[in-house]
Parts: sequence; structure tokens; C-alpha cells
Amino acid sequence: MTGLIRPLYPPTRHKAPYIIPAIVLMEVLYLFEKNRIDISLFQTEDLLRSQNYQFEPLSLEILKTASEITDIPELHDRLIAATARYLDLPLITNDPVIRASEFVGILE
Repeated sequence: MTGLIRPLYPPTRHKAPYIIPAIVLMEVLYLFEKNRIDISLFQTEDLLRSQNYQFEPLSLEILKTASEITDIPELHDRLIAATARYLDLPLITNDPVIRASEFVGILE
């Protein structure tokens, strides 16, 4: 699944949290309801309570950033990429369309 965004900070004893865009949780809800994944939206709450993950709400600024991305046609993927671009962070994904985008960095 596309959607984890990992901040890159100088190496320290503490790892930076993974950022979970709101649209990723919307996809979790949808895929669980369609019986395509086993984790429910409510189960993700436990992850978000940990120090390893941080929820990023969908904001007007992220929507404006999405309007600048012209090479990712699928709306949900574009919103995920826009979240990474807005936060100026690389994205973790194996989606070939997102990986080919000139608008978002990918964590290799």
C-alpha cells in the first residue's frame, strides 16, 4: 500500500516517525469494507498512538499542493503524493506511477 512518508533527519538515537496521510486511512477503511485487507480503521488507532507513527490531516494546503501535481492521475495517489510534497518529505511506495512522478521524492 502506498502512503507512508518517512522524514529524513540526521542520524540520532531516536528515529523519526512515519507520517500517515489521512487519505491512507480512508483507503484502509474502504479496503477493509471490501474484505481486501484484514486490518480495520479502528485497529490503525493503536499504531497512531505509538511514537513510530503520526497522522497528517488532509488540509486545504495539501489540496492546493495536489493541484500542482500533473503526472499522477489517480486522485487518492495524488493526495498521498501531495502530502509528502507539502511536508517536503520522501514517500515510501512501490506504485510505478508515483515513483515516476517528478513532483515527489521517493525513499529508496
